[in-house]
Amino acid sequence: MTAYEILGLKEGASQAEIKGAYKALSKIYHPDVNQASNAATIFRLVKQAYEELAITQSEKGKNEESSLREYSPEEVEEIIKSSHLIQNGILRTILKLPAYLLSFVLWLSTIVITFLGGWIKIIANLLFVICVINTFVDLWNKAAPDFLTLAIVTGTMVVFNFLLESLIGALIFIKRWICEVVQ
Repeated sequence: MTAYEILGLKEGASQAEIKGAYKALSKIYHPDVNQASNAATIFRLVKQAYEELAITQSEKGKNEESSLREYSPEEVEEIIKSSHLIQNGILRTILKLPAYLLSFVLWLSTIVITFLGGWIKIIANLLFVICVINTFVDLWNKAAPDFLTLAIVTGTMVVFNFLLESLIGALIFIKRWICEVVQ
């Protein structure tokens, strides 16, 4: 079993992916965190795989002996089989689950805010039309029109539309950023 397989990565993964997989697996299998009987062995195996992959080409020439040669291929396979999370790639999904949930919540919030915002805009526009009609009726009846109410309604609509569009834009931006980070 290769060091890439131990870390749950594909051959030729980038240094950032290698480091991310190592950190994620370390958080799960570190003996201080995981009390399972094989956690220390798995952690040591993950650490050795990371160290092997982290060595640059120039350092590899100096240190030809692989740190994974401490275990036989059968031992490595048995250790990995005992930890189905690494072998089946379920770990990657589990680690991404909070980000997926947050992305879903942001997506749902965007839809709800857009839907409710649309209805609120319709109500605000109806109120604005009523105020405009009331102003024309006051002018027709030669009464003093209430321009203050019209100004307040118009200003409130402008501010509300700006805040609503800004909030929707921010939610979409955050959701896209989370999706990029997770990938």
